[in-house]
Amino acid sequence: MACLLHDVGYRECETWEEHMKHHLVSADIAKRYLEAINYDEQATSEIVKGIARHNLTDRLPEDMTLFQMTVRDSDDIDRYDIIRTAMLLGECVNDKPYEEILESCDRAIDEAKWFMSLKRGTQTAQKLIQKECRHRISLLQEMKEQAKKGFV
Repeated sequence: MACLLHDVGYRECETWEEHMKHHLVSADIAKRYLEAINYDEQATSEIVKGIARHNLTDRLPEDMTLFQMTVRDSDDIDRYDIIRTAMLLGECVNDKPYEEILESCDRAIDEAKWFMSLKRGTQTAQKLIQKECRHRISLLQEMKEQAKKGFV
């Protein structure tokens, strides 16, 4: 339920600032929905907290539960899938000279390495995120090699 509802708040967000707080909007919508269908109160509370915290990275609350981390980890695994990687690759190269391509790739590689270092709720989530990040880094390194050939 948390994974299904975690981004429902996007439909209410019109500005970039609002998008950056979509997790809180989503949590509010989820809470109202789950209460309206008389969903279990304890489960509702945990789901709402998981949704509200799904965008956290390295500043995890001490009381973050395994369930809440799993909601966050699921979203992060999706964030590094091949479609999002393809979108990133396009951003790194579109209409850029070779020097900027190299800089964009280096920044994206550094971000992926940082992302790999974040605490995860389960070993399975850690392995999946590591796999996706390594794949992204490999593709970015291939792009860098191609861009370096453009200098010649």
